[in-house]
Amino acid sequence: MLLVCRRAPGHLSWDRARRVFFVGPYIVAGGEQPQVRLVASSAVGGSGRQTMTVSPWAQASLLQLASVLFAVALAWRVVDIFVLRLGDTWLNILPSKLFPLLVLIVVFWSRQRGEVRTVLGLSKDHLRTHIVMGLVLGVSIWLVADVASAAVYAGVFDPQYPLAVYVVTTYLLPYSALFFLTNALLEEALFRGLIQNALATRVTMGRAVLGSAILFGLWHLTWPLLSDVGRLLTVAEALGMVVLSALLGVFMGLYYARFARGRSLMGPVMMHTLFNFLNENFKVGEDPSVVGPDFVFSNATLMVITVLMFIASMGVLMVLVAHYHVEDMSVLTNRLRARTSCGATRGPSPHTEGPGREDGHVRGPFIAGTTTPSSGPPRNAHYTHCGVVGTQEE
Repeated sequence: MLLVCRRAPGHLSWDRARRVFFVGPYIVAGGEQPQVRLVASSAVGGSGRQTMTVSPWAQASLLQLASVLFAVALAWRVVDIFVLRLGDTWLNILPSKLFPLLVLIVVFWSRQRGEVRTVLGLSKDHLRTHIVMGLVLGVSIWLVADVASAAVYAGVFDPQYPLAVYVVTTYLLPYSALFFLTNALLEEALFRGLIQNALATRVTMGRAVLGSAILFGLWHLTWPLLSDVGRLLTVAEALGMVVLSALLGVFMGLYYARFARGRSLMGPVMMHTLFNFLNENFKVGEDPSVVGPDFVFSNATLMVITVLMFIASMGVLMVLVAHYHVEDMSVLTNRLRARTSCGATRGPSPHTEGPGREDGHVRGPFIAGTTTPSSGPPRNAHYTHCGVVGTQEE
């Protein structure tokens, strides 16, 4: 395949032509030729020809890239867990997290830098809101999955079950935080970013979310398999790990596709990091036991309680993220601030008196913190009337 760009004064430049070509890498995918050659020549005499060979990464479709990079991450994971047994060391399986993540970023950086944001979801869009949401969700899910389930088990089935919370590896807490941040960046960029977006090019987004979640659940099957040392691995134990992980994958996929509108994975990254960090380091009761960076159950009753409570909580959260968007959180935050501000305001009620009001009606929008009407709020400014909030954006 040969693309020729003839550079003439006032026309498309070589650099611009190259950028336009790379904007749609999927168009050139599927060709039989191993390379794509781009040739730029001058309009006068055909001199000054430039040739550039495009890497195979730029020619591959998103689904092909997802298959290759998933295979790389899976192979690295298997080696670290089953061959090198790094899960039993202080290092844990960090190499299988860090290096596949670097490979993922380098591939898309060399392919097209913008895809690190649009495909992998590593974006700063509404960053503060996503971080806060991730922290709140991470703590909430841990409280339901670990604390509440153990409390229900102790209260209903085994009153002697200890409910003390203690730290598993105090001296490794800083390293553990770094480990789980790296883990979350890899798994969210790989499963919710690359794989989910790749599947969405062939099927509906709902099926893409489900498909990536199933792979995410099977991804965590390695730890129940590893725990089968000196005892019989029960099907229920392995199924519980897969189901819990898959449900979490569905929720984070919906968060990315619906709540974040496919623009940022930083909320799921923060939630994933905090949940794993708490789940690994702060243990409630005698069970479950720690295997690698995950918990493996040995008490069937506690496992069932945990799964049922987890399913219930995930159901509620899925409904919420499917019906609301990140912009709604900004509006809600501004509304709460407005009510707080109006509650502290002294003097005549802005609902009945003040410039720009006739018969209780607003003649023109008022800028928060001012007493005079304006022809309109400035760009990206929030304007409020006690209890009513609006946002004017570019």
